[in-house]
Amino acid sequence: MYKYKVPPQLTHQFPQLVIDYVNRNPALAPLISGFPSPETYREIIKNRNYSSHTRGVLNEVLEKQYHALGLLSGDGNEQVVKNLALLKEGNTFTVCTGHQLNIFTGPLYTIYKVVTTIRLAEELTKHYPEHNFVPVFWLATEDHDFDEINHFHLFGKTFSWPYPDAVTGKPVGRLSTHGLNNIIEELKNLRIPESLLQLFEQAYTQHTNLANATVSIYHRLFRLFGLVILQPDTPELKRIFLNYTKRDILEKVSYTGVKQTSELLSAAKYNVQVNPREINYFYITNEGKRERIIHENNYQINNSDTIFSQEEFLQKLNDSPERFSPNVITRPMYQEVVLPNLAYIGGPGEISYWLELKQAFRAHNIPFPVLHLRNSFVLIGSKMLKHLQTLGLPLENYFLDEVSLKRRFIEQLPVDSRVENEISAINALFDSILAKIETVDKSKVGEWVKRINEQKALIKRLDKDFVDIVSQKLDNQLDKLFKVRESLIPEGKLSERSENLIGKVKNHPSDFITFIHEHTDVFDQSVTCLEI
Repeated sequence: MYKYKVPPQLTHQFPQLVIDYVNRNPALAPLISGFPSPETYREIIKNRNYSSHTRGVLNEVLEKQYHALGLLSGDGNEQVVKNLALLKEGNTFTVCTGHQLNIFTGPLYTIYKVVTTIRLAEELTKHYPEHNFVPVFWLATEDHDFDEINHFHLFGKTFSWPYPDAVTGKPVGRLSTHGLNNIIEELKNLRIPESLLQLFEQAYTQHTNLANATVSIYHRLFRLFGLVILQPDTPELKRIFLNYTKRDILEKVSYTGVKQTSELLSAAKYNVQVNPREINYFYITNEGKRERIIHENNYQINNSDTIFSQEEFLQKLNDSPERFSPNVITRPMYQEVVLPNLAYIGGPGEISYWLELKQAFRAHNIPFPVLHLRNSFVLIGSKMLKHLQTLGLPLENYFLDEVSLKRRFIEQLPVDSRVENEISAINALFDSILAKIETVDKSKVGEWVKRINEQKALIKRLDKDFVDIVSQKLDNQLDKLFKVRESLIPEGKLSERSENLIGKVKNHPSDFITFIHEHTDVFDQSVTCLEI
C-alpha cells in the first residue's frame, strides 16, 4: 500500500504558529504545558488534581444522558460501558476532542479528530498501564452558528438543511431534527451503503433534537473503540463551574489573560485566532436565544430589554447557571474543570486559539492540557496514484501553487524541449562540406549552396516539429499534473475540509474508520497520504 508523509510546513496548509508548535519552537514553551510526547504525560499525570465530587457529578450526568437515549442496550456497546465504569475510578483520566454538531458528521476531518483522540488514549494506556485513559467527545451543543453546521459536501454537491423556523442565535443542539429526513431521501437516490443510510435515518427520526441525534450517530460509529460522548449543556456541570464563571465575569480574568497573550503573539508576527471580549459568556434568554452579556453600569443582555443590577445578575447566575454559556475562550476552561483531562486534540485553528489561553487558565488555577494537532490524511484513489507515480514528481510538490508546481515539473524533465544544439552541429557540417567543394571546383559552389540551403530549411522545420511534439506531450502531462493536484487539494485546500464520511464508505463505516485508525500516529504530526 502506498503511504507517504509530508511535514506540515511543506503543505502550505497550516498557520505559522501551528508549524512552530509542531516543530517545538522553544519560544512557545511558556504558552503550553509541554510539547506532546509520552514523556510529557508523566509529569502531567503526576500533577493532575481532580476532585472526587466533580468525578461523581460527571458520572451521574453521563449515566443519565446515556440512559435517556437508550444507547447501551444490546451487543457492541461493551467498550463504552467499560469506559463509563472506569471514569468512576480515581486513576482514570480523559483525553478529549470537541466539535460542532455538523449534520451527517460534516467535513471528514471531524472523523480524524475523533480517531486521533481514541488512538491517544490507547497509546497512553500502553505507556502508563497503571492508569486508565478514556477518549471523550465533547459536543458543542450550545454553539449557535447554524450556518456552519447545516450543510455538507458530497460527490461535488452541497446538501443543505433549510430549517423551517427562525433559528438565528439559538443553540443548535436544542433544535428539532425536522427536515433532515428530506436529505435522507435525497441520499437514497445515490449509491450509498445501506448501513450508513440506516444509521443516519435512525438518528434523525428517532431523536427529538440535534444534540441527541448527533450523540447517537457518533456512538454507533465509534462504540467499538469505547468513545464516551458528553453533552455539557447541563445544570449539574454548569454548577460545578459556577465560581469560575462568577469570578471571570466580575474580574474579567479571561479578558486580561488572553489579551496579553494575543498581544505577545501579534508582536511575534503570528496571526491571532480569537480576540477576547470583556465578558466571555452568553446568556440563554427565555426565547431560547444565546445572546452576549454587556456590562456598563448594569448587566444587559444583547438584543433584548433584559437588564440586571449586579446583585440581580449574581442571583440569576447562582439560581440558573445553565443560562450562562461559555464562549470560545471560556469553553476550554469549562471542559478542563469538569473532566479529569490530560490532552485536547484539535485542528490547526483550534490549536492556534488554545495557545492564547494558558495565562487565563493559570489565573483561574485550572490545569492546562497537552495540545495535540489531530492527524490529517490525503486519500488517493488508484487512478490518481498511477498518474502520480508516472509523473515522477515527489508528492510534497503538489501542495505548491499551480505556477510553482509547473515550474518544478518542467525542471525535472529529463529531455530538452529544443534541438538547437544538434541543428547548429548539422549546419556546421554543411558549411564544412561547402568549403571543401570550393577548394575542389569553385564552379559548383552555387549549385551546392542551393542544395545545402534546401537541407537547412528542412532541418529548421524539423526543429519546429520537435518542439510541437514535446509541447503536445508536455500539455498531456501538465493536464495530468493539475488533475492530481486538484484531487489532493481541491481548490487549494486539503480534501478533508470538503469531503464527507459518506463518500469514503464502501460497505460499512467501521471498515473505513478502522483503516484510518490503523494509520493514525498521534506523535507524528505529518500529513499522511494514503492509497485507498
